[in-house]
Amino acid sequence: MGVLPKGKAMTRAKARVGDDVYVSNTLGDAALALACTEGELQFRESHLAKLLVALNQPQPQVELGKGLLNIANACIDVSDGIVADLGHIAKQSEVSIELDVEKLPLSAEYRQHLSMGGNHDLALAGGDDYELAFTAVRDRRGELSELSERLDVPITKIGRVIKAQAQAVSLKLDGTAYELSKTLGYQHFQNEQ
Repeated sequence: MGVLPKGKAMTRAKARVGDDVYVSNTLGDAALALACTEGELQFRESHLAKLLVALNQPQPQVELGKGLLNIANACIDVSDGIVADLGHIAKQSEVSIELDVEKLPLSAEYRQHLSMGGNHDLALAGGDDYELAFTAVRDRRGELSELSERLDVPITKIGRVIKAQAQAVSLKLDGTAYELSKTLGYQHFQNEQ
């Protein structure tokens, strides 16, 4: 719950063709931690401790959200997975989004997961990151860089907004189409009758 200046709320419905797509901090650590607690993956105890903080004590990006009020066109928190959540922006804005998978901001632990044969799926669709994903016009890159530095919150450009296509969010890894091997993030009310 909170209060915003009148008319300043960032919604999912204002992304524009040509906008850059950004995300704060890193993606996938909470999903890695969950996979470890469910016995699907293993990490050294020191690495697992860091991953568990991401899962159990996420830090909401309130100050970044405030800073984006006059910069971002559309914004969403990444709770259901970056692909699913950017899909909400794409649908509400009647556009599509292209993501460059190789540009996803990943922790050292996630990079270790990749080096051991893992893929990008948990970073793309795992959820529980609670970072901000947003779109902004290219002319705002300088302001975003200043905001990132002032708040000490990394912001990474991960894609672009394009004209609406059949697929709300398309993935490319080094220029080649990337297909997720798992379900697209958390699906609300999936089991409702």
